[in-house]
Amino acid sequence: MPCGGRPCAGTAPLTCVNARLEARSKIHTLTMVLKRTEGPPMKLLTDLFTTDYGLMSITGIAIMLLGGIASAVVVRRKMGEAPTVADTPK
Repeated sequence: MPCGGRPCAGTAPLTCVNARLEARSKIHTLTMVLKRTEGPPMKLLTDLFTTDYGLMSITGIAIMLLGGIASAVVVRRKMGEAPTVADTPK
């Protein structure tokens, strides 16, 4: 056992975290989580549009979407073309 069979200094006794939640219903716990109103509303969107890492995330997402759309357009155009002489097997 660590610390010679006695509790180590600075450690708390182990308790079951869910023991205090057993008396509450799951619906009550869920509503308490959903009603939590800490901090400014829509902090996620505020961080996304006002911070440097949020703006870089938007830029990265936009570049990926534009690249996907551009590749889809190129593939559709190539699929619509008639085969050329160089494309036919000999």
